[in-house]
Amino acid sequence: MPHHSHAGVKCIIKNNHIMTGSGFRHLLDIYEALVSRYEETERRRDELADRINQIMIRRRKLERFIETVEGLPELYTEFDAGQWAALVDSMTVHAKDRITFTLTYGMEIEE
Repeated sequence: MPHHSHAGVKCIIKNNHIMTGSGFRHLLDIYEALVSRYEETERRRDELADRINQIMIRRRKLERFIETVEGLPELYTEFDAGQWAALVDSMTVHAKDRITFTLTYGMEIEE
């Protein structure tokens, strides 16, 4: 269904003499309420689409993280920089005794 401009619909209603006076104003109020509702629904749809997209991105990151962890040996006997890089995205030192590790899929671990 085509989306008409507010002014265009007003013009169509006036030119066709559908209603006059208070009847016209009532019809215009209904139209304006419907346009407002439509615009709010579009805004909400866009927000939800963005939220779904963010969830899908997080899911893909988590799946890659799980695949990486499943491919690691069960017992570590020494530090491996490659495995560290595959698991940890960043490390933030806040204070002498407080560090935050951000894993590659977004989870944070504070020590």
